[in-house]
Amino acid sequence: MNSVQQKKPVRNVLRGTAFLFIFAMQGICACVFNTFAMSQEPSVEKQIESYNESILYLEGNIAVARGEDNQFKREEKKILHDILQMDLIVAEHQTKLRKLQASAKKYRTIIRGTEKKLQHLHTEREKAEVMLQKRASVFYRMGRLGLLNAIFSARTLPDLIIFNNAFEQLVTYDSKLLAAYEETLKLQKKNTESFKLQNAALDKLVKQGKGEEVKVAVARKNLEKVLKAVQDKRSLHRKTIQQLEKKSQEITEAISRVKDEITREQKAFLKSKGKLPMPVDGIVRTRFHAWTENKFGEQELCEGIEIEAPDGASVCAIGTGKVIFAGYLEGYGNAVIINHGSHVYTVTARLENVEVEAEKTIRSGTVIGIAGDSTTLFTRGLYFEVRQGNNQVDPLEWIDSEQLKFK
Repeated sequence: MNSVQQKKPVRNVLRGTAFLFIFAMQGICACVFNTFAMSQEPSVEKQIESYNESILYLEGNIAVARGEDNQFKREEKKILHDILQMDLIVAEHQTKLRKLQASAKKYRTIIRGTEKKLQHLHTEREKAEVMLQKRASVFYRMGRLGLLNAIFSARTLPDLIIFNNAFEQLVTYDSKLLAAYEETLKLQKKNTESFKLQNAALDKLVKQGKGEEVKVAVARKNLEKVLKAVQDKRSLHRKTIQQLEKKSQEITEAISRVKDEITREQKAFLKSKGKLPMPVDGIVRTRFHAWTENKFGEQELCEGIEIEAPDGASVCAIGTGKVIFAGYLEGYGNAVIINHGSHVYTVTARLENVEVEAEKTIRSGTVIGIAGDSTTLFTRGLYFEVRQGNNQVDPLEWIDSEQLKFK
């Protein structure tokens, strides 16, 4: 009797210790699951985050490229203004050149006319010289009007006197005419030299004007080269901006497609509620929120369902999703946690072997492990749990009722 009484406290202590340990492990398991559920994001969400980072990066590059484009635009505007000023200078130079060339042409015409007049005067002067020489020769041969000329002349004396005076006047006239020719020649020569100097000055100005025009044209050509380089750079930047904007648009569309895909997958999984398959072919031995007895005889609240399945049976995913944990989980044994989207997770535990890897996206029906009863210390059967967010929900509401078998 005493031995029995002594054994009961020991047994009670063991059972109490086991219960406290199991209760503590349940708290640890819930905390571990929350850690995995919160730390592991679906790949599509990471993809969207990556896309958003890419968009921010592209927008930064677009802003920089637009700033450089505006700088090139300002440079282009300044160069165009300088070219316009040069065009105005060239136009002014060309107006002056036309005036100078017209003046030079006028002076060349005057010079040619003056040279013709000078040549005519030379000719007339030579004729006058010849005439004067002839008259002087005749006058010399005739000599002065003397006694013998008067006696032996057929003319009367008054006629002779008149003739003599007329001849002297003619010779004097010729002499004055030659002197006038000489003065006119000197004046014409002087005018010719003056016109030639003025024409030479005009030609020099025209030449200088053309030289300046050439310099302006060269400077304008250089500016046009700089302008073309700036315009090419600006064109390249505009193309870069267009490419960046196109890439940003593509990423935005990709985000939209991914979000649509997520929505479709999530809706598809949510719409399949009540039509999903069992994770393993077996019998439900413990329902959701039912009390179950572990190997130590202690009762605990089941947050999922326990399925009695033969050793070696294949355990499959009930829907498409991403494996966020695959391995040994304290309090669960070998376990696989799958994120199905819309904050819906499935936990399949007490597996003999795990057949999938974390971070992998799997389809419905993919074998995730093998059933067995040798990996847990305290409990029996395959454990299956469904969570929405951080709350456990009844897995039987998600599984096709026609596939359910109860013990």
